[in-house]
Amino acid sequence: MRNQKGSCLGALNTGWLLVVLLIGLTLSSRGQAQSSSAYGVYSLFPQGSSRFMAMGGASVGVGGDVFAIASNPAGLSSSDERFLVGGTQNRVVNREAELIDQIDLSRPYEYMLFAGVYNFKKFSLGLAYTAPYAQNLELDFQSTETLIEAYQMALSFKVTDKFFIGLLGEMSQAKLAYKDTGASIDLKEEVQQFNWIAGLFLQGKKISIGLSYRPSLHYDFDESENGALGFDFFRDMKRPAQLNLGFSYRPKEKLLLAFDIDFVEKLDDTVLIGSSLYSGEIPIVEESRVVYHGGLEYQLLKKSSTEVLCRVGAYQEPTRLYGGRSRFHYTLGLEVRLGPAILSVSFDQAESFDNTAQGFSISVGNL
Repeated sequence: MRNQKGSCLGALNTGWLLVVLLIGLTLSSRGQAQSSSAYGVYSLFPQGSSRFMAMGGASVGVGGDVFAIASNPAGLSSSDERFLVGGTQNRVVNREAELIDQIDLSRPYEYMLFAGVYNFKKFSLGLAYTAPYAQNLELDFQSTETLIEAYQMALSFKVTDKFFIGLLGEMSQAKLAYKDTGASIDLKEEVQQFNWIAGLFLQGKKISIGLSYRPSLHYDFDESENGALGFDFFRDMKRPAQLNLGFSYRPKEKLLLAFDIDFVEKLDDTVLIGSSLYSGEIPIVEESRVVYHGGLEYQLLKKSSTEVLCRVGAYQEPTRLYGGRSRFHYTLGLEVRLGPAILSVSFDQAESFDNTAQGFSISVGNL
């Protein structure tokens, strides 16, 4: 009994130390200097897993899913399955510049995530490829390409049967390309950066709590290429640090409730990506943001090898643009499990916004 009590106290002490470390990193990142007029390559709406998107973006306190690798890697070890693999693709139409009466030339862009996780006895190993932003824009003789992609590896450790810690490392690459066939201009730049995500996950019988932290990211582009264009297309890219706190509650076997709070740091002197091609730059508000997400998952049908789940959720997205207004999003989704195979679809709707996700995954108990 004494050894068991000592191990539990040790796990809690480890957890609190990690919490203090994550909060300290968040506060210290706010004091770092930022360069001006960079593209703000981030969003305040959820992307990635079809399951989590359908639940209003609430994911950090859920776990047990291969796509936890994107939100809280600590949740990977909470799954009872030995091997999980899956993929999801989002098609996003975000015309937020219309909310400030600007001509928005945004085109649909794609988000892709493919991941696999193997659960050992005491830890889990996950590998993933993600492309959180992929867009091609064509205007008369001009065309541009913007791409961000990353290769990720995650480790999740089972400290006790209820407490998990996780760390993800990623090597990401950002690409900007501009072509003008009329002026015989063909320019391209690629920048690589390393980044990480750390997380904690505490799983109870009915209530689970998750915490994850992602530091800020800065892609440093060579802006001298803009001399041949006559305008500033090639710019640095920045993504803010983010601290996420999530809760989930299962009042009955068929029902799961989830709630997330996202704390997004302030970025200075950033503009809407691609806004140099508009009538003028569209600056992003220099304020930190807090976003609340909530949703539920309900089991409609369960038989020996078949399960049908429905999901609904909502969240309020703060505006990123001066003079804009926040948007209320409602989300919904459906998932069908046939043996080890899982197929899902989800939708996220708001004013001047549409996001559709399709996902597939396979879970195997013993391999």
